[in-house]
Amino acid sequence: MTPFARLTDWRRDAATRDLRVAAGTAALVLALLAWTLVPISRQLDQSVAFREAQQQAVAPPGQGAPNTIGSSPLTSDPIAGSAAAPGRGPVGGPAGRTTVPGTGGGLSATRNCGSLTASDQGVTSGEVRIAVADLDFDPNISEQFGFRKDAKAIVGALVDDINRHGGVACRKLVAKIYKLNPFVTENQRSSCLAATRDDRNFAFLDPGLLTTESTQSCVTVENKVPLIDASPWPASYARAQAPFFISYNTDADRAARNWVYAAKEAGFFAGTRDRPFKKLSLLVCDGDGGVTEELERDLAKVGVRSYVVRKLSCVDNLVAPPSQITQFAVQDSQDNVSHVFPATFSVNVENYLRAAKSQDFTPIYGASDLYNLTAPSFTEGFEASQWSGTVAYTATRSAELLAGIVAPETARCDAVLRAHGVDGIKTEWDDLARVYCDLLHMFTLGMSRAPTNPTRLGFAQAVRTIGRTSFSGGFDVIFDRPDKFSGGDFIRPLKWLPDPNCGKGDRRSGQPVNGCWTILDPNLRPAY
Repeated sequence: MTPFARLTDWRRDAATRDLRVAAGTAALVLALLAWTLVPISRQLDQSVAFREAQQQAVAPPGQGAPNTIGSSPLTSDPIAGSAAAPGRGPVGGPAGRTTVPGTGGGLSATRNCGSLTASDQGVTSGEVRIAVADLDFDPNISEQFGFRKDAKAIVGALVDDINRHGGVACRKLVAKIYKLNPFVTENQRSSCLAATRDDRNFAFLDPGLLTTESTQSCVTVENKVPLIDASPWPASYARAQAPFFISYNTDADRAARNWVYAAKEAGFFAGTRDRPFKKLSLLVCDGDGGVTEELERDLAKVGVRSYVVRKLSCVDNLVAPPSQITQFAVQDSQDNVSHVFPATFSVNVENYLRAAKSQDFTPIYGASDLYNLTAPSFTEGFEASQWSGTVAYTATRSAELLAGIVAPETARCDAVLRAHGVDGIKTEWDDLARVYCDLLHMFTLGMSRAPTNPTRLGFAQAVRTIGRTSFSGGFDVIFDRPDKFSGGDFIRPLKWLPDPNCGKGDRRSGQPVNGCWTILDPNLRPAY
């Protein structure tokens, strides 16, 4: 039986340690790809934003041989669509200037191309070559967790759209897919070396499959290749990999800080008349990269002294033994705890909620983007009698489309895919497309500010000056200084409410849907 087949059994009874490890690892992958999840339970076709974006979308590409660049067949996975010739803009554009729009309708910039040279690895006078990571998994993953299998088609459509609008740095963009297995560190390192040393790509775009600081550092520190990442890693990871690590998402430290300060302002630490605040329990994993220390520093700053830290013995900083979680729930019920903040993985939270229910213990819960607890797919099955009414703070677009809000970036990304004959963004389970759209969007924005003959260091510096921009999976981010390495600059509150119908579009089978996040206040506020 494969690890993924065993996951179904684990979710039923969580009986043994090896099942917990398998579940946690697979769930990690879902988390990494779902960090920007938005519940897209309504068809984008119904929105005005989508209709307008689709009218602006490029025509589908012409028929051609698969895996080709120009007319040269390839035997591996490089992807490149049609492109304007170097020194020419899109059809009808002026010669000698090119438009670099940024996938998904981002900021446009024009430049004089001048003399184009092979300025760095992965750059020739006619091409810029990048590496893009994709899942390398047991095929059961798609059936059990709803993953899409068409990453190559998604990236191909987006790259073709970029090239039809002038490419990057007056050159055709070429992307090669590298299969990464987040289960296996050796696989991640070998893929890193293939992409950076063997194939000498200019940049590496990762939806979150380089799952350790060491394998990320293989790209950034050892080989000095810019890494654009889509996951909420601890800030310490990014600082250690400066200046070549950057993410459009919030980092874990900031997600912790956002929750503490926003919860304080909302009166979370005062409680209510019938449920006053007595003591907070922090449910955390040991070895979490400094997130627990960040929480404790912030709690001290807002004057919260009455709390206890419950450190779980997590496997790979993910899944803890259910018996330990039950023990902590019992201790909390006996230790005057009134409020609980889980800064740990969703499967641990599920076990805690069940254990608390069995103790007839119902504290007030809080949540944040830490460990993706604001992603609908991770909380749909939570015990409603425990989790109902929980307020969270997020830098993602979670719950927007459920409320009838369609971000222009989401609509544009969807339109580009559909115009190329690729499935668009219909439900939250299509979010892999949004992740690739945002990764390429950030790359093209950075290239639009890098020199026409770019270098890896020059790009790593330029991408931090893109200013304020929006993404399809998250709110606006502001990159305006050399030491800025992550986004998450705006947040809004969510509230979890019971709703067995909010999981429409879920491709999984047999998984419970008990409720979902709703937008508590649509107004964005600056993050902390």
